[in-house]
Amino acid sequence: QAKELICADRCTIMLFDNDARQLLSYSFEGVKKVEIDFNCDPVDQVGIAGSCALSRRGVNVRDAKSDSRFASAFDAEAEYMTRCALAMPIISASTGRLIGVCEALNKTRPAGAHFKANDELVLGSVMQVAAIVIENAQLSGEC
Repeated sequence: QAKELICADRCTIMLFDNDARQLLSYSFEGVKKVEIDFNCDPVDQVGIAGSCALSRRGVNVRDAKSDSRFASAFDAEAEYMTRCALAMPIISASTGRLIGVCEALNKTRPAGAHFKANDELVLGSVMQVAAIVIENAQLSGEC
């Protein structure tokens, strides 16, 4: 699992619904359902995962509370405290379309650490494989 590979406390995959322009997660730890709407203005209201989806680039946030993209409402709902976050886009290798975003929260080892460049490489590599798996599941109607 990606979570263990990068020593994250939590890790969530959110799928992108192109028609609704939303990232959707139905198995977020501590929250039943997360919806991030991209039809809002200004763009910085879409959170770290939303920012990653919009830019289609990885986002590594060392101090979530001081980052303007951080959406504290998710922490409040989940009764959780995000210190740092790493979000990585999931992009189709065959079409280049955005499939979703994986967001990892709070590096657990060493204590108090933040995600490093190596964590970005590892999570990015895992998401390349995940993109193939998710896309195949979507094409076969399993997802």
